[in-house]
Amino acid sequence: MIRVLLFLLCLQCCPSIFGQGKKYVLVTGVSNYGKEDLNLSQSTKDAKAFKQVMESQTPYIVLLTSKFANKDNILDKFKQICDRATAEDQVFFYYSGHGTDGHLLTFDGFLPFDELTEIAATCKAKDKVFLLDACHAGSVTNPGKNIFLVSCRAEEVSRENNMIGAGYFTRALLKGIRGMSDENKDMKITLMELFKYVYADVVRRSSTNQHPQLIAPKEAYDHIVAEWKELPKDNIESSITE
Repeated sequence: MIRVLLFLLCLQCCPSIFGQGKKYVLVTGVSNYGKEDLNLSQSTKDAKAFKQVMESQTPYIVLLTSKFANKDNILDKFKQICDRATAEDQVFFYYSGHGTDGHLLTFDGFLPFDELTEIAATCKAKDKVFLLDACHAGSVTNPGKNIFLVSCRAEEVSRENNMIGAGYFTRALLKGIRGMSDENKDMKITLMELFKYVYADVVRRSSTNQHPQLIAPKEAYDHIVAEWKELPKDNIESSITE
């Protein structure tokens, strides 16, 4: 009996040894930059909403918003996650806030994409997924073997909608992860399924002014990035104003 209990406990605590892997998630967002002309209305809300949705996928989530989402803090937490992940795991980095060519704008300054990809390059995880909701997010030039699903092209801005209380990209991302991107209805969402859904939703809602981009190795297109059991009763789609 004791051996059985130990075995069951091992199943719960160590799923990666049975090939299931873990998802490690760093969620960052900045609405309040401390300067009125820089502040955004939805980024912190988007970050918290993304964290909430990802709680259905994993307990391993770190959230940093506004003054805590400074450059050193983000890099430190991301490195800790990357160092912890094994070859069977997935690492997700989400950001919502200002962006410019080749950089994210953290609470205290610029964070080059290259500094994030350099850390990710040392990570053993099978997938390193960057989800960026920021202007000019498509200006990634050295993705390496990482996966970038970003909100817009390099020359475009990433738009917020106060009526729905979210950025177009994050709103589509949340709906996709919650099951609406599951094209073949197998309860598993691949990277390409998620991208196709997010792209179509954002392009339509932005009146073709914003085009999400997928920058990733082709072999990663069929990788499963999320699973779901059923759509929530308060279907997220129904709360959106057309």
